[in-house]
Amino acid sequence: MPDTRPDVSAGPLTAMLRGAGWTALAPVLPVAAAASLGSGWAGLRGALAGAALVLAFSGSTLVIMRAARRVDPFMTLAVAMALYTTKASLLFVAAPLLRDAALSRPWAAAAAVLVSAAWSTGLVRAFTRLRLPVFDAASPVPGGAR
Repeated sequence: MPDTRPDVSAGPLTAMLRGAGWTALAPVLPVAAAASLGSGWAGLRGALAGAALVLAFSGSTLVIMRAARRVDPFMTLAVAMALYTTKASLLFVAAPLLRDAALSRPWAAAAAVLVSAAWSTGLVRAFTRLRLPVFDAASPVPGGAR
């Protein structure tokens, strides 16, 4: 039986980014096709904008946290909180811009929901397949027995 575990040689966050990213791309084409058939170019632009927004929002978290994983845990928490605050602020700035754009907001919302659900599913699936050790097998057992 082939080994189907993700490659963690580059780190667990990289494996999770790959797993979630590929899974999140799955609904983009069907939603974009349905949007273009249902609402034309505006629907297609809306679906692609919604998908891109979710992929950028979710993907940036793993990319930045991958870079910050080797620092002090307090700094990692500070980076995570600053990242979340920055991304939430950018969404408030981008919302009025999307309102004025020539795109279908219902299709953008549909794509965002489907891509977000697929991202979460892929993230959980990739994390559960990592097989991260929870103990150090090389350390001696107390009492001298192995």
